[in-house]
Amino acid sequence: MRATSLTGLDRQVLQTLAMEGATVIENARLFRLTREQERIKQNLAVARNIQQGLLPRQLPRSNYFELHAVTMPSQTVGGDYYDIIILPGDRYGITVADVSGKGLGAAIMASMLQGAFAAVAAGAPDLEELFRRVNDFLCERTPVEMYATMFYGLLNRSGRFSFVSAGHPPSLILRADGSVDRLDSQNFPMGLFPGAPFTVDTARIENGDILVIYSDGVTEAQDIKGDLFGDDRLLTLLKGRTNLQCQDLGKEVIAKVNEFAGGAPQADDITLVVVRFSTP
Repeated sequence: MRATSLTGLDRQVLQTLAMEGATVIENARLFRLTREQERIKQNLAVARNIQQGLLPRQLPRSNYFELHAVTMPSQTVGGDYYDIIILPGDRYGITVADVSGKGLGAAIMASMLQGAFAAVAAGAPDLEELFRRVNDFLCERTPVEMYATMFYGLLNRSGRFSFVSAGHPPSLILRADGSVDRLDSQNFPMGLFPGAPFTVDTARIENGDILVIYSDGVTEAQDIKGDLFGDDRLLTLLKGRTNLQCQDLGKEVIAKVNEFAGGAPQADDITLVVVRFSTP
């Protein structure tokens, strides 16, 4: 039995049907992809709302300091956070942390770190013990490639400031006379080495001094050429600015960083805490 020959019209009809079928299949694929992207965006939006809800809803007020804080993730969610822990004896624990990596994984670890650290810190243990316990917790519960840098300081009415800087950029004290002191420390980041020791340092904060704590997203902000904002620009910006209110100084730093970046996409989150010490 001979196969029926296809006419030119038959071929044209088959080609049309094949094209229409391919179009239907591609449209279905694009529809599924769009729905999946929308679902991911919705989940990230929920995650962002949860993460933002973990930040202090209101910054504490005291008659011996003024406080301003801001955090801005480079993506929908990020690995930076700040926290203020109210402690007995009219003391306050001030935290800025930066988890390695970006996106959802860093955000999950940051939330876990924030909860664990706040829970242990609320018991007001010695700072060495606080960091030892939280560091060991991270080493046990997080992937080996992830870690966190953290600055945590205890401020009291006398101006004595005890702090631990675990691999974090050095915080700064703007002195009332216009000079700037760097709070350097040589501790490892948290979550790298179980049982690692952490050194506690102290500084004296005087009336009119301003404490500036930040994540490396500030100094490592890049412009379109890839140049970094850097420590020197930050120090130049801060020197002699003790006349500004904390909120105004914080806004000026963020504005200058954004101006320097000039719209270039940023690879890191930005967190900034500014504290003015002012005894009555």
